[in-house]
Amino acid sequence: MATMMKAAVFVEKNRIEVVDKPIPDVGPNDALIRITTTTICGTDVHILKGEYPVAQGLTIGHEPVGVIEKLGSAVQGYTEGQRVIAGAICPNFNSYAAQDGAPSQDGSYLIPQGLCGCHGFKATAGWRFGNLIDGTQAEYVLVPDAQANLAPIPDGLTDEQVLMCPDIMSTGFKGAENA
Repeated sequence: MATMMKAAVFVEKNRIEVVDKPIPDVGPNDALIRITTTTICGTDVHILKGEYPVAQGLTIGHEPVGVIEKLGSAVQGYTEGQRVIAGAICPNFNSYAAQDGAPSQDGSYLIPQGLCGCHGFKATAGWRFGNLIDGTQAEYVLVPDAQANLAPIPDGLTDEQVLMCPDIMSTGFKGAENA
């Protein structure tokens, strides 16, 4: 497998570029997804316009449809080569925020590696891909806590038929629930 991939990254206000980035390493709880289909969300446009701040060099996008390229050793219930989607939020379900019913407020990914950030709540704007961690406008995306954050695509459904599920459909359901 190659070591580099193409990715659309935020450079500065009004500037997103396709660059070469390293393909992420897979940890024991992760999955590496080869992106087959994704889309541009209105949020990506806000990022481009500088209306929503993200780190320079961050891969944008949060609506992944793809195939599992590599699974971490602790991930069960999925197989390499399986078609999947991953939700845009992708929380760490071991955090206090997630255990308390607020997985979109799990700031544990904001803490540098090696430090435990799993005990605090931190507003994250609700999603991580393309906001706090590298997103899906790339050839590959690393899905953290993959066992909880992946969903298999049923046989017979096309990428286009499930493309709205990772973000748009769930956002609509949550809006209806709140109403």
